[in-house]
Amino acid sequence: MNITLVEDNPNTANMLVWGLRLSKNIVNLYTNAESCIKGLLEAKFTNKPLPDILITDYNLGEGLNGRELIRQIRGQENISYEELPIILISGASLSLAEISEQYTNIPTMQKPVTPGALLTKIREVKSSK
Repeated sequence: MNITLVEDNPNTANMLVWGLRLSKNIVNLYTNAESCIKGLLEAKFTNKPLPDILITDYNLGEGLNGRELIRQIRGQENISYEELPIILISGASLSLAEISEQYTNIPTMQKPVTPGALLTKIREVKSSK
């Protein structure tokens, strides 16, 4: 499976990338929302395949946060759920409640997230698509 991960914390990113790759997945890591959007648009407009799933952290430091990333992907860039399912992960429970209200088809996970738990969530999302 081709997975795009957006995570600005190097320790979290390394642990998730390692665990996802150990399960034979291809993982493309972005450390901010802007570079992820650029990569997705480049793929979409050059007829390259989009990833099978996007996993993003809510708090991404400088620039756009995970909610704004989702808003741009779904709104301005018009990439549908069918084209690209998304999972949101966050250490802040308030942000998960917020996003769940705004985007009912965006599954959320509370940090800390293990690679095993994330793989289980990915399988659930992909099987319900």
